[in-house]
Amino acid sequence: MLLSWEKREFLSPYLPEYHRVKAVAKQTPRLFAQFQSRLWLIWSKRWVPELWAPDPEDADAVRHWNRCCQRDLLVIIRTLALWEPFYAEGRKKKEAGPAELRSIRIREASAQPSGTRRSDRVPKPTKRPDGTS
Repeated sequence: MLLSWEKREFLSPYLPEYHRVKAVAKQTPRLFAQFQSRLWLIWSKRWVPELWAPDPEDADAVRHWNRCCQRDLLVIIRTLALWEPFYAEGRKKKEAGPAELRSIRIREASAQPSGTRRSDRVPKPTKRPDGTS
């Protein structure tokens, strides 16, 4: 992605922090993607009506627009940084005790097919000695 000089100047205070957060998140991309998509949905739902840029000829409106964008960008980056420990550690697994191990074994055993076909379990109709069924 090519950035113009204005965009580069606009983003310069935030790029180091953003790159640091992205580097940490790169270690666990699935968790990062889930969080990022949720964050984007929340953010877009809130701000979509206000996402329209001002008239380029109105300098004050453009400056105000840029300040608002910078503030929002900083909030997003700080939110990502708050989630950094979650990305870095991943989900911790607790050690299962005897009761949990038993329930895990039962669940796994019930998930596996028993090996008998349904036709073997259902009694087949037989004819009576008098020829009727």
